[in-house]
Amino acid sequence: MSARLFLAAVVFAGLFGSLVAAPPDPKLWIGKVKWADKYPKTYAAAGGETGGVEVVGTYETPDGWEAKEVQVDYLPKTGGVVKTVKPVKLAAGKWGAIDDTTKKVIPAKVPLAPGPWTVRVLITYQRTVDGATERVPVMTSFAHVEVK
Repeated sequence: MSARLFLAAVVFAGLFGSLVAAPPDPKLWIGKVKWADKYPKTYAAAGGETGGVEVVGTYETPDGWEAKEVQVDYLPKTGGVVKTVKPVKLAAGKWGAIDDTTKKVIPAKVPLAPGPWTVRVLITYQRTVDGATERVPVMTSFAHVEVK
């Protein structure tokens, strides 16, 4: 009796393992949003400006989708109201600020008061299927920084 039970458990584990390991349906994949290496990072106050955090990263857009907008959200690490920064831009698979002379993406500076903060980036993807427009937000992992 215990041999049958053991065999049933092995078969169940094998079936469950193969279902868990199966790749996701590509129709459900809507994009990836990632921080660049070593970002977000803080910057010190200088020349009368307040300190804050620099944000920059990458995004991938699947076939049929379009990256429409990006926003940086931040809130005190201890909790509170989420606030949004607007001057972050999308360009050629990267997000951050756009350098006026080179037109390349550089880290965007977000001024923040001193203290611990939680930061995330949200990119909204869009596609149209059968005349209906779908908009889906995809975010980075939450990052914790301390502005001095």
